[in-house]
Amino acid sequence: MAADSRRVTVTTNATRLDSTSESDRRAGKSFSMYVDAATSVTVFIGGADVDVSQGSPVTGGQWFACDLDDDEAVYGRVASGSAVVRVFETGL
Repeated sequence: MAADSRRVTVTTNATRLDSTSESDRRAGKSFSMYVDAATSVTVFIGGADVDVSQGSPVTGGQWFACDLDDDEAVYGRVASGSAVVRVFETGL
């Protein structure tokens, strides 16, 4: 997997943040995201069932990073409104 960066708008529905490309998932990847500093909305991250009561909170101006195996995915959700996050991924 080559390096990939993009903007993702997170809404009140679980929004997938990492790449959905089959070739990217097979190799595993290093995933990082940054919540836009101007955002006043908290993004809660977790699996496909992420919710605002149990997701890990990431607020405006904060980074989150992790390595993902081929069968793992990262989702985000906000309690109301929306938030823009910047995603960066590289292959492992």
